[in-house]
Amino acid sequence: MKFFSYYFIIPFLFFASCKNQSDQKTGLAQEVFPEQIVTDTYFGQEIKDPYRYMENVADTNVIAWYRQQEAITYQTLQKISNRQALIDQQLAFNKRRSHSIRRLSITANNCFFYIKREQCL
Repeated sequence: MKFFSYYFIIPFLFFASCKNQSDQKTGLAQEVFPEQIVTDTYFGQEIKDPYRYMENVADTNVIAWYRQQEAITYQTLQKISNRQALIDQQLAFNKRRSHSIRRLSITANNCFFYIKREQCL
């Protein structure tokens, strides 16, 4: 259960606290991408997808929006105090492990299934 708390709860709390910060601190305003509704019909049911056009990564508007989001993210991450010490601490922690656990699944009757891989040191 330690694995769960280290890798899921702590980052979740960190990012949840970052979400409450306003865009005024970053200096960049997040642009809400305009909706362009695309409607498909599957088995008689209409499905509306307002952001399907954003899947076209060759579109210059989509590329510009991705770059803007990258800049906002980078500025936000750079403002984390003592950031390099946190990165170094995480790297040191990762070097102590002799294995990695991925694809954790918990069934309804509390059975845990995961892939455990030995790491080469």
